[in-house]
Amino acid sequence: LRCVVRCPLTASSFVVGKSPANMSKAANLPSLLLVVAVAALAVIYKPHLSGDGFASTTTDIVGLAEIDGLAFPSMISTQGPKQTLIGGGTRRKWNVKVYAVGFFAERKTIKALQRKHSEGNLESRFAQDFAEHRSTKSLLLRFHRGVSSEDVSDALGEALVPSVGEENAKEFQDFLLSMLNDRVEKGSDIYITCRGDKVFVSTNGKDSSAISMKGLSSAIFNIYLGSKPVSPPVKEGFEKAFAELIET
Repeated sequence: LRCVVRCPLTASSFVVGKSPANMSKAANLPSLLLVVAVAALAVIYKPHLSGDGFASTTTDIVGLAEIDGLAFPSMISTQGPKQTLIGGGTRRKWNVKVYAVGFFAERKTIKALQRKHSEGNLESRFAQDFAEHRSTKSLLLRFHRGVSSEDVSDALGEALVPSVGEENAKEFQDFLLSMLNDRVEKGSDIYITCRGDKVFVSTNGKDSSAISMKGLSSAIFNIYLGSKPVSPPVKEGFEKAFAELIET
């Protein structure tokens, strides 16, 4: 393993396993121990951006990432294949943090989109491509505060109306409400996993239920990634994260 770590005290670069020629063995040992410790921590923890956006890097290690102060898994396994966290942001209402949104997808989906958008063209077409992709992908809503379950289902149902119509939006709204308790408490999770035309919903690690509806999967993702997202910082965080994936 060859890790380069920049020491803030000396502004010098050190390479694990190699020592600068002008340093003695005695002087090398503390520095190397420090570098190894820092490198180990870097493997366990993933970087985050302050504010409402998040930029992630893919990893084979299941660890924790952070979106605006809330810990998120770097990888999940729901409805079959493993999915990697791409990025996300915070949903606010009247400037109050309600929940953070994390976007997950299969590695093959991420790689396919990387190839297609490798020239750095991250305009609305990219977000639309992701929303419309029929492979398994998920949203994780992790709540900053407790809210009424009806408020959650009503808000998502209302946001779906332009894409799927009032009748279908109401059907999903009722389905989601049936999965929730009276309140969604602070720290609660809602997993929404889409595969083709099928949408699975689970809460706080409980068994999931599914609903099938043409166009529903892409419509759900377009709530946050469409041309008029309900929370622009969520879309911005997702696109910044994907841009970082392309660069790495």
